[in-house]
Amino acid sequence: MTPRDKVPDRDGPDVLNELVQEGAARIVSSERAGKGARLVLIDESGQRRADLTELLAQPSVDLMPAWSPGGRHVAFASSRGRESPSEWSLWVIDFATREVQRLTDDAGLDSAPTWSPDGRSIAFASTRGGDGLDVFRLDLRRGPGGELAPAGLRRLTSLPEDELEPAWSPDGRRIALVASQGGTRRLRLMDSDGGGIADLTSGPRDHMPTWSPDGKWIVYAAPAPARKDDDLWMVLASGGPPTHLVDDEVGSEASPSFSVDGRVVLATSLFRDQAGRPVLSSLVACDLSETPRRLKGLFDRYPTNRLGVDAAPVPLDLARLAKAPQYREGLADALSWLLRRGLEEDK
Repeated sequence: MTPRDKVPDRDGPDVLNELVQEGAARIVSSERAGKGARLVLIDESGQRRADLTELLAQPSVDLMPAWSPGGRHVAFASSRGRESPSEWSLWVIDFATREVQRLTDDAGLDSAPTWSPDGRSIAFASTRGGDGLDVFRLDLRRGPGGELAPAGLRRLTSLPEDELEPAWSPDGRRIALVASQGGTRRLRLMDSDGGGIADLTSGPRDHMPTWSPDGKWIVYAAPAPARKDDDLWMVLASGGPPTHLVDDEVGSEASPSFSVDGRVVLATSLFRDQAGRPVLSSLVACDLSETPRRLKGLFDRYPTNRLGVDAAPVPLDLARLAKAPQYREGLADALSWLLRRGLEEDK
């Protein structure tokens, strides 16, 4: 079953036809620029091909992009219209028209949007309840041209812990999330109506879950054994011991996201210097068919910090992805470029 068969956000221009064209940019990420951050479109070699959102005169940050199942929209968290870059509401951009629309307008902080598989709802984390972070569900209605409008809001969690970073299952029946309390973060599963909540992992610092397209596995970020960085891990949605997805000693991985066919996991990887200071956050990709699994580095010719990543609901160009350098090698080249640029600016 293809995305166009099961989701109703294909009214108007057929964006999937555009996204499957050779050379299309099928990856969206947030890119730091000056005091703000914008959403950009990136190809499988790591090159930025276009800006999806614009930098505003009043610096704002656009973060946590999530492509709708039908490809028409990208939801994201943004400080647009807020008093501080650390205050976020939910927004959406129409991929066909590039029109940006605000979905939530509350004094609370809204973050981490995740689409239901039918494209009719978005779950997200918010402080709007007044007692920490909880998960809410925003239902949507569509206009005759495919435009979106809020159609109802429901609170899904109200537990003593903070609940954040929801991820909707491919069958629409469950939501994975992070429960945080006392410095411990673990993964939980709950029914999409907020019931049946139960622990999936025990922590201590598990975060940013994402589902495999077949609904069998959940990939997430968690500490590497005997190191300070985070790696990508995987656990059966039915429960069981977690296993390493890929072991990387160089960067700290976060924000995993599957390609629509389940073949590739995209993520970010943050490299820190010996003092622990962040140097460069880059996109990485892991082809799950490879043995052993390795991280490819998706570096732009002009390296810059990228935060969060999601792939369009069409298959990625695996041939182009295969040509990307290994993360360690690409990082060395990127750091050399940044060093040369810094030396030139100091002259």
